[in-house]
Amino acid sequence: LTVTAGGPFTFTATALDGQGSVIAGAPIVFTTLDPSRATLGSPAAGSGTATTLRGIARIRSQLATGAAEDTSVLVVLPRPSALAIVSGGGQSAGANAPLPQPVSVRLTATDGQPLAGAAVTLAVTSGGGSVVPTGTVTDGQGLIGFAWTLGATAGSQTATVSSAGVPNLVVNATAVVLSATQLVITQEVGSTYQAGDSIPALLVEA
Repeated sequence: LTVTAGGPFTFTATALDGQGSVIAGAPIVFTTLDPSRATLGSPAAGSGTATTLRGIARIRSQLATGAAEDTSVLVVLPRPSALAIVSGGGQSAGANAPLPQPVSVRLTATDGQPLAGAAVTLAVTSGGGSVVPTGTVTDGQGLIGFAWTLGATAGSQTATVSSAGVPNLVVNATAVVLSATQLVITQEVGSTYQAGDSIPALLVEA
């Protein structure tokens, strides 16, 4: 039986006699052998709730007399909890230019451990520009990475990272207008003119 962390589960058990026939109404007691991963509502009920921890939980069913017992296995699967920036947040670059470093994001589960194999989508949500890729899957460390080319609008820009079951993560960057560092003459005028000559315009680019 499998259940997602934090989810409910139910076990049933049947008492049998030595010939394999059902003993109707025989009281059965249930016990969790791994209470850190699964809790029971009451010893008389085979129902309970998985905790936030992933892994194996064993549930023992036993006749009230203690004459016989059996153990079932419950597999607790991780539940996604949160997205967080690992590196690359808050960068700056020129408008229409890529950020210097890729952005790295981690998805964790409710037990605080990385969640692998989860689908993640990415999209620019303000400022224009683009991200690559727009969809991916977390690796064994719960990580995804993406490159971000900013849009033409100077100032704050955002990209949003999304995965099912967790709040969206907004990543911020700033597009700046770069200052000129040199002047280049693109059309030179002649070197010698007579008095009264018309001198063409000098074209200069920053």
